[in-house]
Amino acid sequence: MTMLTRRKFTKLTAAATIAAPYLARAADMPTLRVAEPLHSIGYLPLYAAIANGYFEEQGLHVTMLLTESGSAHTNAVLAGDAFGFIGGPEHNAFAFLKGGQLRSVVNIVNRLNVYMVAAPGVKFDPKDVAGSLRGKTIATGGAFGGTPNATVRYLCLTAGLKLQDVHLLETSQAGSLAAVKAGQAQFSVTNEPVLTQGIEAGIWSRPVWSGPQAFGDYAFSAINVPKANIDKNPEQVRKLVKGVIKGLQYTLARPPELDTLVKKEFPTMPADQAKATLDRYFADHTWSTDGKITEQAWENDQNVVFTAGVLKERVDYKNVVDPQFTT
Repeated sequence: MTMLTRRKFTKLTAAATIAAPYLARAADMPTLRVAEPLHSIGYLPLYAAIANGYFEEQGLHVTMLLTESGSAHTNAVLAGDAFGFIGGPEHNAFAFLKGGQLRSVVNIVNRLNVYMVAAPGVKFDPKDVAGSLRGKTIATGGAFGGTPNATVRYLCLTAGLKLQDVHLLETSQAGSLAAVKAGQAQFSVTNEPVLTQGIEAGIWSRPVWSGPQAFGDYAFSAINVPKANIDKNPEQVRKLVKGVIKGLQYTLARPPELDTLVKKEFPTMPADQAKATLDRYFADHTWSTDGKITEQAWENDQNVVFTAGVLKERVDYKNVVDPQFTT
């Protein structure tokens, strides 16, 4: 063995010796899978926690499972295919009324991330919601059961309208954009990045009604886990929550690297739309600062889905939220 070869061998051996304990620890880390209903900038703090190794610091390996269909993210958890899922605590309430036991343990999006927009020339008076919406067609931005659709119903019903007083065009976010553009709807509810797409294309106005401004604290997107997981593995849940909170803190600091993370997670999103989405999230204080889910945040959420007819019975805070990990 030559001197040069011997030096290379020594360096490689040393590197392997140093790396071995870390690799062993990584192999021993439990893997927790979190199901998401869609890949969204709203969940950026969770992606940041994964990218920056905040969960590994806690001794966990966290991965994402994209489901993209109705209640598939909830079902993935109930079936044991995921440790937890991202969604509002109303999903836990739905499960509770059917005998299931799920709990929200940490909040990510703490605002009702839904906005109402109007076609060019269509007037909206926030002091006369009923008069502004009566007889109009409203694109719901999603099917019955989804939050945008429930928000439309809530707005109409709390303004004193009957649902028969308006026409609800139940379509997707992209479908809502097309409907307003074609003149089939005068109003739509939406969120980013479709919101900015419509504004830039002149299809609709800037928001005439803002969910974040209307409600303040709102349990919109939390991480939810089966109560059985909490009872069996409370320390794993605590470590998961700690990693998420650190991801929230990193995101809220808005370091320059945040733009790089957005590009990595959403490579096909135009840079101007990504910036507009981030700007709106920060301006509207969309992300939770501490991961806590207050009783008022759940009550605001519950009021919308119950009034809209999505949730058939009211459910107590203690049956949908477990606050012990954020206190």
